[in-house]
Amino acid sequence: LTRLKLSCHNKGSDIGVVLNMLQLPALRTLEINASQYIHTDHEWPHLANLFRRSNPPLESLLLEGSLMNNTEIIQCLHLLPKLRWLGIWDRSYHTDSLLKSLIEPIGSGNISGSSPPQKLLCPLLETLNVKNSTLSKEILASLGSYRPSLRIVR
Repeated sequence: LTRLKLSCHNKGSDIGVVLNMLQLPALRTLEINASQYIHTDHEWPHLANLFRRSNPPLESLLLEGSLMNNTEIIQCLHLLPKLRWLGIWDRSYHTDSLLKSLIEPIGSGNISGSSPPQKLLCPLLETLNVKNSTLSKEILASLGSYRPSLRIVR
């Protein structure tokens, strides 16, 4: 299976149960529509666990709805080095902090003069599609200077 689209239209259901049963080592495109799902304060590790278990060559990821918090999304992105297209469609995400994680090199806390070359999160990312989100001008300017080839679609 190379492409999967999951939709959760019932406010009481959790597609995490389905994700927990899957192993998808060939997955290239994943779309999750959970716009009716109401995220609570509990952790939602199901997607990151799927990525750890399957190690897919995922190139396209769409998250619609607020299944996870920003930290959980960033954990997922660390597991997807081949990602080229990312869609985040929900007003509840703090988009600026997510975008900041795409700008700052991984491990950028190292300030020694002989630090190794810095690696970016999702280094192959070409398109970031954000709907129903607000982006600060500061973050947009930073994206333009640090990742000039990244196309942002709103």
